[in-house]
Amino acid sequence: MGVGAAPTGTDTVTGAGVTADEPFGALARVAPVGIVQSDADGRAVFVNERWCTLTGIPAGRALGANWLDRLHPADRARIEREMTAQGQPEIAFQARLRPAAGAEVRVQGSVVALRRAGRPAGTLATFSELSPAPAAPAARPVEPAPPPDLTTQFVATVSHELRTPLTSILSFLELIRADADGLGPEGVHFLDIIQRNANRLLRLVGDLLLLSRLESGTRPQELMPVSLPELAADAVRNAAPAAAGYGVTLVAETGDGPDLPGDHLGLTQMLENLIANAVKFSHPGDTVHVRASWDGRQWRIDVADQGIGIPPDEMDQLFQRFVRASNARTSGRPGTGLGLSVVKAIVELHGGQVTVDSALEQGTTFSIFLPAPVARPA
Repeated sequence: MGVGAAPTGTDTVTGAGVTADEPFGALARVAPVGIVQSDADGRAVFVNERWCTLTGIPAGRALGANWLDRLHPADRARIEREMTAQGQPEIAFQARLRPAAGAEVRVQGSVVALRRAGRPAGTLATFSELSPAPAAPAARPVEPAPPPDLTTQFVATVSHELRTPLTSILSFLELIRADADGLGPEGVHFLDIIQRNANRLLRLVGDLLLLSRLESGTRPQELMPVSLPELAADAVRNAAPAAAGYGVTLVAETGDGPDLPGDHLGLTQMLENLIANAVKFSHPGDTVHVRASWDGRQWRIDVADQGIGIPPDEMDQLFQRFVRASNARTSGRPGTGLGLSVVKAIVELHGGQVTVDSALEQGTTFSIFLPAPVARPA
């Protein structure tokens, strides 16, 4: 029984997995995360030992059952809605498992829709246990933070070392795609998942590396004349295919104005981060507007969505590293909390500022203000 394949008469289930000669079964049985493969009717056709440990259910009972039955009812209803939403071939979530005995277990999960011959063939779900919420710490002396230069150097080194293997993985994926005649739709679907997640990791590494360089002042700023209307239009055009996959429409609205001396690469990444954020927190069917306008003194760039919004008491923390809004975490939308830190650093590098205006379930607008350089007397 392979990944995404319905069980056949020749398949033998042993213990909590499949036959040992199958690579997927051998790896999945010892994986540190819970894994459940279900058929098109939601019945588990594969479970691993970690899933049985998380739920307290033996393999014999877990097979044939629906993993959704192990979730808290409120979490189940939310996840089922997301699974049936259009444009959501893969979702991430946080939820509470209800073991057969003992306290609830908080998990970070993901579900991928499987297809066979172009038709739905079930799902593949993974679950990793989250650390318990920390108790209020007792009063104790504050430990000194690591020296900033060593921390920055460590982050930069690790990010650089991660970037090389990730680039190699993506390169080999392209080679496999070029010779994918024998793969079939299911194999191509799995390649899509690998590529999507490798790109996500590469963006994370890129954000870490850029942020560490910006904060250390080691990244040279290559200034050149930048047309912000063209920059906005290009960013929207490049992001449109991914946005369409989530059922979100991107619209660019630009006016005329002078070029801005700036770091083209940095400004591009700033816009890409804001657009990716807006798409991620939108609903299928929403529209994201990207506007660039000149008022005679400065450029203003707005990225406005119609999504879930930001809790008012969390607005002033958004631009800190690794900080994510509470509703972003509970809705299961993936993210690291680095994107807005990068945006703020790039904007300030150009002498500008960034503001945010948001209302829950009505949308969010990030506004960038970039002043024109003061003309020097001849």
